[in-house]
Amino acid sequence: MKLVTTDYHIHSTWSDGYSSIESILSYCVRKGLKAVGVTDHYSHNTVKCSQIMEDLTGYFQELEALCEAYRDKIVLKKGIEIDTRACVFDSPRESRVLTSQKFDYYLFEYVTDNFGAGANSLPYKNNRLPLVLLNRIREFKKRLPKDCLVGLAHAYLHILPKEELEEAIKIIVDADLFVELNSTYQNYKMEGFERILEVDEIKLSLGSDAHTLHQIGKLTQPLKYVKDYKAEDRLIFMDGIKELEIEL
Repeated sequence: MKLVTTDYHIHSTWSDGYSSIESILSYCVRKGLKAVGVTDHYSHNTVKCSQIMEDLTGYFQELEALCEAYRDKIVLKKGIEIDTRACVFDSPRESRVLTSQKFDYYLFEYVTDNFGAGANSLPYKNNRLPLVLLNRIREFKKRLPKDCLVGLAHAYLHILPKEELEEAIKIIVDADLFVELNSTYQNYKMEGFERILEVDEIKLSLGSDAHTLHQIGKLTQPLKYVKDYKAEDRLIFMDGIKELEIEL
């Protein structure tokens, strides 16, 4: 069995994950991973169990402390996953909160699939249309430091009509957003996603969306798609990481 040595979509007990951040890092070190990102939920939806809504500073400070404690063992990237269904991330109040700490990257979820799974009851639906959301994210990114990355978590780009998909790609390229290949949602397998892999200007990430330890690093399938398109150099946060897979 193989594991991929990087995984940039992991949840801890700060939201709906089952392990503490330190337990995650200890596990990843034992397995031989080289770099990981913790991306707990920022969401008003109680199902997401988002403790960072109440203590974003505490979450960030724990990430910072563990970056230092594990710096000789593994690279930890400080991330956050924003629920576009259940927060108005670009309102003055939420924007101030979300930009108050220097995260390494932001993931935005439900950008292209936000009308499924009961989302039809959401207010202000027109403000959550995929192209509108992408433009809102582009504007939000302008408020961040230039070295902070912003990406789309498990985006179901295949549901967009062809013309909308091409417009979405233009926004993604113009805003310099990365697109995640997610092993839980398997979005990379869906018709339409191959356009993302064909566009050399689009950065990519690999994420398991792990909520349990045994899910972390199980990304060999999405990595194969990246390799098939010879897009390894488009993966984010790969400086100094030479080994993409390890045999257990």
